[in-house]
Amino acid sequence: MKKLLSLLLFTLPVIWATGQNELVVVDHELTISGTSTLKNWTMQVEEIDITGQAIYDGDELTGFRDVVVTVDVTDIKSDNEAMDQNTYEALKGDAYPQIQFVLSDDVSVFSQTSNLFMAICQGDFNLAGVSKTISFQAQGRWKGGKMVLTGSRKFNMLDFGVEPPTFLMGANKTGDTVDIDLSLTLKVESSGETVGQN
Repeated sequence: MKKLLSLLLFTLPVIWATGQNELVVVDHELTISGTSTLKNWTMQVEEIDITGQAIYDGDELTGFRDVVVTVDVTDIKSDNEAMDQNTYEALKGDAYPQIQFVLSDDVSVFSQTSNLFMAICQGDFNLAGVSKTISFQAQGRWKGGKMVLTGSRKFNMLDFGVEPPTFLMGANKTGDTVDIDLSLTLKVESSGETVGQN
């Protein structure tokens, strides 16, 4: 019984602390860009869902935990409806309607200055029914009590079994490689209050 009580006393503060510091998306810009036989192209992701927690040591941000980033394939848009439809079909949207990144382990934050930090993120990237472990570097800064994270990653669509979309009856074919650029503005909510640096 004493061992059980000791275990509860040890774990409850950890559960409380990690459960309170929830990441909440305030704003985002996520673009997917590439080349084609006619011209370069860019698509925007209109909505993004993120769950996870920030890890703190006192008032200092030290990492992230249980982060899951989800994008609906239907939220990937361009200024061309035909391109949107071809992209949806290339990504096998009917069978796999979501693209997801799941953080593998806790991520440590490395402070560069009082206002800047960096994190190396590794996790499983799930696209069109294929899952691969990837890693990328995210740069962070504090702005008005919120954190702004930026990062980029290059992908070869063939690695995920995705055939690059074609347009104009096959006359215009996109390249195999795409660039993903992400900028996130996040706040951390703890017991209904926003925490962070000013």
